[in-house]
Amino acid sequence: MVDRWARGGLCMALTMSGAMSAALAQEVVDVRLTGERQTQTVLAIARVGQSEKVLVQKDQTFESIVQTKCGVVHPAYVQAFASLNGLTNGAAVANLTADATYEFPACAQAPLAESIPIAPKQKSLKSILEKAGAVGIDVSKLDGFQPIGALPSLNTEVDYEAVLKSEGRSGQMALENFVGRANAQMLAVLNPDLSPRRMTPGEALVIPGQAPTWTSISLKSGVSADEAKTQIEEAIKADKGKAEVTEVVTANLISGVGGYGVGYCPGPHPSWPYSIDTLLEARRANDSARPEGVYPRPVKILILDTGFDGAILTQDSIPRDRIADVLGPVPPNPFRTKLGVNLADNQMTAMPPPGLANRLHGSEVAVMALGGRHALRSRELGGIPIQVAFASVATQTPNLSARAIGKAIGFAKRNDIAVINVSLMATAELAEFETYLKTGEDVLMVAAAGNDRQEFGGTTPTWPGGNGGALSHAQGGNVITVGSHDQRGAISPFSRFGGEYVDLLAPGCLMPTFTAGAEGGPAVDVEREGTSFSAPLVSNIAAQLISEGVEVAFVKNRILASVDVDAELEDVVYSRGRLNLRKALSVWRDVVEYHEGAEDGPVEIKTGSVLRPGKILKPCTSDVEVGRLMKLSFTQRVGEPKKAHVWLRPEPSHDPGRMTRKALCTAQNLAGQKITLIEDGTRSRIDIPLSHLIDFVPAFLGP
Repeated sequence: MVDRWARGGLCMALTMSGAMSAALAQEVVDVRLTGERQTQTVLAIARVGQSEKVLVQKDQTFESIVQTKCGVVHPAYVQAFASLNGLTNGAAVANLTADATYEFPACAQAPLAESIPIAPKQKSLKSILEKAGAVGIDVSKLDGFQPIGALPSLNTEVDYEAVLKSEGRSGQMALENFVGRANAQMLAVLNPDLSPRRMTPGEALVIPGQAPTWTSISLKSGVSADEAKTQIEEAIKADKGKAEVTEVVTANLISGVGGYGVGYCPGPHPSWPYSIDTLLEARRANDSARPEGVYPRPVKILILDTGFDGAILTQDSIPRDRIADVLGPVPPNPFRTKLGVNLADNQMTAMPPPGLANRLHGSEVAVMALGGRHALRSRELGGIPIQVAFASVATQTPNLSARAIGKAIGFAKRNDIAVINVSLMATAELAEFETYLKTGEDVLMVAAAGNDRQEFGGTTPTWPGGNGGALSHAQGGNVITVGSHDQRGAISPFSRFGGEYVDLLAPGCLMPTFTAGAEGGPAVDVEREGTSFSAPLVSNIAAQLISEGVEVAFVKNRILASVDVDAELEDVVYSRGRLNLRKALSVWRDVVEYHEGAEDGPVEIKTGSVLRPGKILKPCTSDVEVGRLMKLSFTQRVGEPKKAHVWLRPEPSHDPGRMTRKALCTAQNLAGQKITLIEDGTRSRIDIPLSHLIDFVPAFLGP
């Protein structure tokens, strides 16, 4: 499968026609460090990479800035910093002047921490670290596993003086002591409740430096990617290390949905993109049907996009209490929370770079993930326990990082985030992303299909959109790929499609969101088009389902099983249908849609309980037990026989990936069969011939 996915660029499903990426101000390479000591590699990166000027705040130290930027303070980095800023002694490094500007060399992110289970026979902290291959951790500094504040400070003149003057064996010992103490301190931060003398089998030890991660290094003006790659590779060889340096997975923004002329997106429907009343009705129905003692739980959606400019949008568009703070993307500050992070640069900010085209895209998408502009203005919907969190994938240059898309899965898990919205498209070697997907079975990724009107397939590969549809595409993960439909229910002329890759269609025209107003002014109303804004609406429904109690692994099944099927979409999307909010959210009651009185009578939609014990139906040529149905629908094209859409529950029930979408079959003998609904409220019995049935969506969590 990897061979089909060519190396290429990252593009965004945007809405502003004609928006193109700014030209690269400098070249970039990607570097991945391993856990070995790599003095020459650190110095080479500092030599070819673009340095960053930092205004030191009163509460910042050299160490805190470098740990946030690089993950650890490497002795070679201290030397590079001192040389760049003309510092000659440890006191100058240890005691930076507040409100002064210093130049910090480029660095690659140190390997991330990883959780290692403690085996029954592992009795000591030292033996666990040795088996894990963790080097450079001075366990002697963890006497009694004191609180982090009681450990010796690394930020002293003596420490940095030893680094700056390191020569010969004595200097090397000073360097090793410095590194060993720094890593011990990080180990203490990551494991605040563990004792080195009492290792409990079954618990986990979080060890720094175990999971190498890619960092995009912006190069100095005049340094080419080839030249930088050569210098860093020579340094890696000199260090006898296993670090890697490659060409950056390039990134660019593309134009959105323009070029279709007047009328490609018809005028708004009164209840577009969904009816507030319908949503409220579904929530009230769940409130009354939910078992006693069960309550909706809070759910967070990660907006993986260009970032978030809270300075101009928070107060006037998204209430602050609807935005979740997140933990730091990397050690050593895993417990420090912020209003968003940057996963491309591993920084504690989601602020989009000033030069990034369409920098407010992520902010506008987030509004739709919370239900859209009209939902945020509705007092009645203010109590939905959903928040958005922000993770930027923008680098210092006007680029987006494809690698950061995969890193978001681990980040989401660390922050207890259940849904990732990715209104992005990328083309690159897929193997690395597939590795991330395999670890994300408890995270749902909702991806925009794209706006180039192409059909997904072997010649048009993109991800994560290309991991949607058939479950085999996701490599064990959970991905829903969303295309766009207009107010008439037809696929939008710009939307990507594909019966094996795009899961469903959702509204994608005239989507109500906010954007920035005049400088210093309030946010303004705006309507956007594109699959970028279809995906977050599905993310919103997914989050509501999880809040209601549907396990993450089952959410895709529920959303696909509750679509409105359409004969015209049989080869267009995997579910053969469009998102239906009311049916999806009715998890505690069966939903039946049917023609009243005759096969062409008025359409009725009712909820209740369908009698099912032992009931057998035969919509085509095979028997189907009602209790195994996840969906039974019928569609018919003019002049053709009626077809049955049959979806069956997983078997065994604990394996959500085995929901079966049966092949379309020609319906037979429907008039002689029926389903019986006991209607909510009235408790009346309604017999519905299958010849009148449009759609049956069973309760997902009911008895």
